[in-house]
Amino acid sequence: MSLLNSKSKLKFILIFLVYFFSFNVAAQNHQEEETHCHIIDNSTDKYGGTILRSTIEQINVNNFSELSARNSYVINSETEVSSFVKAYGFDVWLVNKTTNNSITIETYPETVGSGNQSVTMGTPVMHIIKPDGTYLVENYANHTPSNPTGNFYVIPANSPNGTYKIEIGVYLNDSGGYRLKCLSDGSYLSLSADTSISDYSESHIFKETTGTDWTDTKSESFSVGDEVHEWTLPLLEGENLIIDLYNVAPFVMDSEGEQWDTMDTKLYLLDSNDNLVASNDDGGNSKNARIYYTVPSDGNYKVIATNYGRFDDFWSVDQNLQDNDWNLGSTGLTYYDLKIESSSTLSFTFDEFALNNPAAIKINAILITDDETLTNLPVSTSHVQTLISNLNTAYYELYDVANWPGFELAGITKYYDPDYATTSAPHNVLAEVGSGPAAKQNYLNLIFTEIDGNQTGIVGTTYLYNNVTAANGASIVLDDVSGNSGVLIHEVGHIIGINHIAGTWPPAKYTLSLQSNSMGYLTNYISRAENSYMSNWTSSPVYYSPDLSIYLTAQPASLNTPSYGDLFSEGFRSWLITNEYIDSNAANTSYEGNDTSTNASNNWTNIQTITSADNSVFSNIASSKNPSNNHAAYVTLNTGNSKLSYGFRQTDNTWSHNSYTANSGRSNVDMNSDGDAIIIFEPWYSTTLTAIYKDHGQDEWSSPETIAVAEMHAMRSNFKINNNELNITFIERKYYEKQHI
Repeated sequence: MSLLNSKSKLKFILIFLVYFFSFNVAAQNHQEEETHCHIIDNSTDKYGGTILRSTIEQINVNNFSELSARNSYVINSETEVSSFVKAYGFDVWLVNKTTNNSITIETYPETVGSGNQSVTMGTPVMHIIKPDGTYLVENYANHTPSNPTGNFYVIPANSPNGTYKIEIGVYLNDSGGYRLKCLSDGSYLSLSADTSISDYSESHIFKETTGTDWTDTKSESFSVGDEVHEWTLPLLEGENLIIDLYNVAPFVMDSEGEQWDTMDTKLYLLDSNDNLVASNDDGGNSKNARIYYTVPSDGNYKVIATNYGRFDDFWSVDQNLQDNDWNLGSTGLTYYDLKIESSSTLSFTFDEFALNNPAAIKINAILITDDETLTNLPVSTSHVQTLISNLNTAYYELYDVANWPGFELAGITKYYDPDYATTSAPHNVLAEVGSGPAAKQNYLNLIFTEIDGNQTGIVGTTYLYNNVTAANGASIVLDDVSGNSGVLIHEVGHIIGINHIAGTWPPAKYTLSLQSNSMGYLTNYISRAENSYMSNWTSSPVYYSPDLSIYLTAQPASLNTPSYGDLFSEGFRSWLITNEYIDSNAANTSYEGNDTSTNASNNWTNIQTITSADNSVFSNIASSKNPSNNHAAYVTLNTGNSKLSYGFRQTDNTWSHNSYTANSGRSNVDMNSDGDAIIIFEPWYSTTLTAIYKDHGQDEWSSPETIAVAEMHAMRSNFKINNNELNITFIERKYYEKQHI
């Protein structure tokens, strides 16, 4: 059936607006300043995370091959947590049962971050431990890939009251993200992380005498079992400590060679009263742990060395594959070195600035130099002030200036470190300087250094979800030249929990923690057109013309864009509340929220589940909005851009489903009140627009038909069908860097 003849009264009107301009990336795009971003998932209590790279950064993956998935969790609210569990790992959560009501343990697959942490937990291994320490259930699959809403475990109503431990883990070396809530009597209960330390399996003396300006290293090993090693030492007030826990050779070997990064060290520091004063998981290189600590008073301290993960009977080392120096047998995990450096002096100075508003978000500019006199610095004070001024402008757009105190420069830290004054490892600068004594609590620490952009392609790096109330505040590393205002605005977005909103394929799903709940959002190709500061340089899927605006004119760079502005405004407000800059009753944003008071599915009838062997993206649906015929149509694309799936709903609510295997690209569907439907799609890198049409009175869709031909590319079509005609606009890309619309 010919498309043009399928309905006699239907005619096409192609609307052409003629406009020519140079294909100039710099002119159209105000965000080349934040081309490369490097962020790490983190939380207030765990120095962990995973490297998150935009598409364009994949070219640098070999530079960071030693970095692997790190554990992180996010407290979405008192009653909801999201977390990523690494290989062999378990999270432990506490919930209190105070009534004679049952508790339903709800877990869901969750994308916690991007990159390695975009993996969701298919099937958790869950244990529930009763208040008396015995297991209520072990190895329970609370949800599965085929049943992601779960066969949720229920703590019986007659189970004793008290504190229950919920252990959420993975099978062997699996990993993945999840979300946890506990429902009882119609309300969700408060959750908290179990930060207790297991009983010590071994006790050692690190040193017996006090002193200053010393370095010492002790060596030991971990084997299967919950091994926790205690190391005691006396310390003096004013000692500045760097405590490192390293995996060292010989490493476990398997058929693929050394598995040096299989083990993941953890450190705790206890004072003379056994109070936990510092802890770390991944503060050192790769999975090694590092603690910075300035001793506040004399006393006998304890360093606790342990290993992330649980290795039980299933762990067995093939002795035939091991190095000749491997003496840990089949149950060995790793050898380690515990190194402690103590110094009586610090390699930096801090100059405090008077604040115009004492309640302001204080910024500490840490200027790293290789000049021992602290004279030659990477940036000037006026440069920092300009960045802060532009930062305020961008965030005032998100949340009115009358409602929060703004950012202010509160001090300059001049930091001598010849190793990091010029660096090709900005992630190490963030980990070490950002968790060291120069980084201040209740400050946003901006660390300036010269990043080797040719080697790294990075101009800024930070942690995702980071609070200034953490022990060393929140930190961002910026290149001294390329780390300008756009980069800083972008990285502060990550600090408050906002992920990249473009540059991933297939589109990624993220969750932004808000004050009362959390809200999910997807990446999309429109972010480049909206010129969001949280975009990436690449803007898949329209990567052959990423700077082209759907508004036909270049938009000013902003966080407050039409698609994401309301959500990001509320995310920023929630961050301000969490960090105690404003009260919880502070003025609301324009964010309308998500109504969770009812189950939305209860309001729907004739629900149709459409399954596909391929991952589907960019689904679109259209309806006749006419109860007399009840027609509707949908179209969706697979992530390989090679198959279009589409369908039609008849008056009796039955659906017919079709697919078209070909170079498909972007697609959309529209329907008039009679129920006539049309799908138009843009094959990748094609000169044509292709359409499929269905008359409401016909059983079959038409064959695909070319309806427009461009000189180079036809793209970004928009159309509307009524009962008489079809109106289409599209962009034609011409040769010689010209555009014809």
